[in-house]
Amino acid sequence: MKNTNKTSLSISGLCLILLTVLLASSQAHAQAGSFVVNTLAEGDDGACNAANCTLREAVKYAPAGATITFSVTGIIEMSLPAITIAKDLTITGPGASSLAVSGTGNGTGSISAVSLFIITSGNVGISGLTLRDGTGTRVSTINPATGTNVFLNFGGAIYMTGGALTLTSCILSNNRGSGDGGAIYAGSGVSLTIYSTTLSGNRSQDGGAIHMNGGSSLSSLLMTDSTVSGNIADTGVGGGIFSGTNTTATVTNSTVSGNSATGQTGGGGGFFNVNGTLTIINSTISGNSTSAVTGTGPRGGGGIMNISGQLTVTNSTITGNGAVRGGGIYSDGSLNLSNSIVAGNDGGGYILSDIFGPVTAGDYNLVQNTSNTTLTGTHNITGQPALLGPLANNGGPTQTHALLPGSPAIDKGSATGTDQRGFARPVDNEAIANAANGADIGAFEVQLAPTAASVSVSGRVTTASGRGIRNVQITLIDSNGNQQTARSTTFGYYRFDDVTAGETVTLSIKARQFSFSQSTIVRTTNDSVNDADFVSEQ
Repeated sequence: MKNTNKTSLSISGLCLILLTVLLASSQAHAQAGSFVVNTLAEGDDGACNAANCTLREAVKYAPAGATITFSVTGIIEMSLPAITIAKDLTITGPGASSLAVSGTGNGTGSISAVSLFIITSGNVGISGLTLRDGTGTRVSTINPATGTNVFLNFGGAIYMTGGALTLTSCILSNNRGSGDGGAIYAGSGVSLTIYSTTLSGNRSQDGGAIHMNGGSSLSSLLMTDSTVSGNIADTGVGGGIFSGTNTTATVTNSTVSGNSATGQTGGGGGFFNVNGTLTIINSTISGNSTSAVTGTGPRGGGGIMNISGQLTVTNSTITGNGAVRGGGIYSDGSLNLSNSIVAGNDGGGYILSDIFGPVTAGDYNLVQNTSNTTLTGTHNITGQPALLGPLANNGGPTQTHALLPGSPAIDKGSATGTDQRGFARPVDNEAIANAANGADIGAFEVQLAPTAASVSVSGRVTTASGRGIRNVQITLIDSNGNQQTARSTTFGYYRFDDVTAGETVTLSIKARQFSFSQSTIVRTTNDSVNDADFVSEQ
């Protein structure tokens, strides 16, 4: 009897364990397989399942920490209300060219104002999607002219009041807010990180593409390998990006071009930084403008306007921008300018200068017109045009201005690492009295031309969503068995120079944490090769 009870208890215990394992397995399977958006339709019928799962349902019913994927392509037409996220969540789209989430207003001022997403808390990741036609979240605010309450639409596509958001390989376009942040409004205490993303054609009062407002708690923006173009601040400041009080913004390897602040008090066609910290590294600021010529207000800084803030510009090119005061940069705060070009900017016929206001620190710059600024350092070049090519695809993830032959910026700088495109600098390392190490000034480093008997082989290592994978070893073997190795840069680029022309070479990749469906690439080097790309399956 005693043994029977023991046996019975043992069987019961075993059954309980097996049942627990099965339930856990079933639950894990549900979490792993259930949150696949399988329809372009909108709405919420109370469940997300294999029969029907909308994006709204997937976000609502997915547990914290889940990943949402898609089995559909096309356009998801959003309706009221916005999709609210208040938990850790990853939304992985099939690619920005394959799937769009679109608002109902289409930027036409519809009374049905809606942001596509409202983020209140959690670590949120969104990749591989186009977010377009959002018209913002209605927010009660004070009209500074009258002191009365008004309702304005903030954050055309994304309205953030808390949490952290990472955008990767997305497109945010044609979003509009009557208030702040045409594409994104980020409030106090939030973190916004942007990789390999394009923000274009968005519009708002302040911050045509992005409005960062730290307020009472520190907010941060980190942007890398991205493009901000053709956005408009139609009555205020910051045609591209507005960075406000208690905000730290860092922009690296990116291009901000063709943005404008068009109001009579407009300032900062590309960037407007007020009481914040803005750092720009290895980037191009081109063709931005402010159109204000009368009235009160900033009316300056076609490329960048810095009001009582800390502005640092390193290894960057600022050209072709226009404003009444400071076609390139207007600054009444701290300005550290190093190894950068500020040339060919227009004062609109009023006060012709590339920089309006003093440069408080830095050296090794090329500033063409210095009539309204003072420079620090002893290695600056002034009074000369930079001799730049047009804004174009010169390699790398974003457009740049190439240095033309004879440019005074060539070999006269002080920089290490890579340029905006991810190409090495300096490549010549000439011992020139006016230069620290022979690097070029600005965002673009001229590469040594191969000899007639040699070419270059280059490419990029990325995830399936387009994000660069760093520090991966690539091996090149030619037809004679000669072997070279290279490692991918921070943003996934690699390059072999002085490869013998006319060879058949084999490239192979080795990465511990990533697998590749095509781990070997064969190319014939009749000319330079620049598309030997490895894409991870993960």
